[in-house]
Amino acid sequence: MFIVCKIKKRTLLVTAMAAALLLLALLLLPRHSSRPVIAPADEVSLCLDTLDKLGWEVDPTPLSNEEFQLDTQLSEDYLNLQQEAGFDLRDDLGQTVRRYTFAVRNYPSGEADVLADLLVREGQVVGGDLRSASLTGFIRSLKR
Repeated sequence: MFIVCKIKKRTLLVTAMAAALLLLALLLLPRHSSRPVIAPADEVSLCLDTLDKLGWEVDPTPLSNEEFQLDTQLSEDYLNLQQEAGFDLRDDLGQTVRRYTFAVRNYPSGEADVLADLLVREGQVVGGDLRSASLTGFIRSLKR
């Protein structure tokens, strides 16, 4: 015996799209520990000093900080972007890092939603980038 249900094509399409978006969101979420991460004051100072030396003015309080394991297969483009700013993440792939995110106040175009991310491992800044939080965003080197 077969049970036949009549489902509208539109309902089926909306359900499939919602499932696909949920799957995509789960795949893109950073993998991090479930324990709360408290930013050590000396690491925040280290980040602020690094950004200052690179010529970036930021709000002194990080918008966020999270600990996660750096992917072992970052793209060559991203690794090159890091090298442009004087960082080499190749030795840090697969390691646990802490990412600090700061709001940038002096981006040359005057764009408002520019963020600076710095990666810290064992008390040293090992990487970082600038990115836009807008829908037409960008990611670029910390080097001015």
